[in-house]
Amino acid sequence: MNDGWMDAKTDLPEDNVPVLAVKQLRNGSRDICIAFCKKGYKFYNPDTHDYYIAPYWTCGGNNNILYWMPLPEIPEA
Repeated sequence: MNDGWMDAKTDLPEDNVPVLAVKQLRNGSRDICIAFCKKGYKFYNPDTHDYYIAPYWTCGGNNNILYWMPLPEIPEA
């Protein structure tokens, strides 16, 4: 990905480390947020009554993350 953005489908950050992320909204637009990822999250599928493991992103109530990048360093005073 260009300009330091990583594709969230092929490359994941470390678990529970805050990153800058691009999320896809329901209306098709995109937004930027601070997000956290957990790579081995256990989801339940009510149709099959089974569990599966997949990445879980948290980002303001939306986990449809497309891209991410590490946060920049905080400037010194």
